[in-house]
Amino acid sequence: MERNTSADIYFDNVEVPLENLLVEPEDGFKKLMETFDLERCGNATMALAQASSALDYVKLRARKRTIWQANS
Repeated sequence: MERNTSADIYFDNVEVPLENLLVEPEDGFKKLMETFDLERCGNATMALAQASSALDYVKLRARKRTIWQANS
């Protein structure tokens, strides 16, 4: 199983020219919330994939595991 990694990036004292803005400043929070709607779907998909992978691993381990040895 592989882990999902992420990182935060911070910029100090950065100025963005008006022509390079992606959204109007007053619309930023609304656009952020709209982006989160899509991200939540992706997060749910990743969680289901990780759970499925964990279940597959546990089933394989349970099949191979020996608890008691039978008398020879």
